[in-house]
Amino acid sequence: MNVKSLTSTVVVVIVSVWSLGLKCASEPSDEKGNAVTTDFCLSDSDVQGWSPSSGQCRSRSEQELSGEGEEAGGINGDAPTYTQFGLSEYIFQRLSGADGKEIEVYVMDMGDAATATELFKFMKNNAVSTLSVEGYDNSTAIMNVFRTTAVYSLYARIDRFYVEFMRMKGFADDTDARTTAKLFLDLYGSRL
Repeated sequence: MNVKSLTSTVVVVIVSVWSLGLKCASEPSDEKGNAVTTDFCLSDSDVQGWSPSSGQCRSRSEQELSGEGEEAGGINGDAPTYTQFGLSEYIFQRLSGADGKEIEVYVMDMGDAATATELFKFMKNNAVSTLSVEGYDNSTAIMNVFRTTAVYSLYARIDRFYVEFMRMKGFADDTDARTTAKLFLDLYGSRL
C-alpha cells in the first residue's frame, strides 16, 4: 500500500468517525445517554398478561402527532394542546390485556421537567372527574374518569416526560383501573 492510498484511507476513516459522532450527538438523549422515548416501548415480556396489540412502537416527531389517524398513533384534534407546550418527540403504543382491557399509551418528551409539569397541570385542570393513583402525589399523576362510558385516562409527569394513557377500556371498576395505572407508571418511572 503506498502513502497516497494510506492517507486517503485514513481521511475516509476520520471523516466517517466524525460524521458518526455528529449524528449521535444530534440525537436527543436522556441523562443516561439513551434515546429518549424509545426506552418506554414495551414488549410482551415486560408486564405479565399485557402485550402490544398493534403497530410498531417507535419514536415519532411532533409533526406526526396531528398527521396520522388515531389508529396509527396520531391524536388529531387534540394535537395543538400538546404542541403548544413544546412537544418534540413521542411514542405511541396500544396495549392489550386480559378480559378485553386496552390502553393507548403516549409518552411525550416535553424538553424539560418544567414544561412537562405545565402540561400536566393543564390536563389536570381540565379533567372531568379525577381519581388519585396510589403511591403518587396528585401533582405527579391523576386519572380522569369518564363515567358515562367507563373509560379512564391517566395524566402523569416523569421528569421531562408527560405520560398519558388514553382510552383505558375494559376495567372492572376504579380500583382495577388505578391498580393497572400504577403498575405501568411504576414501570415507566423505572426506565429513567
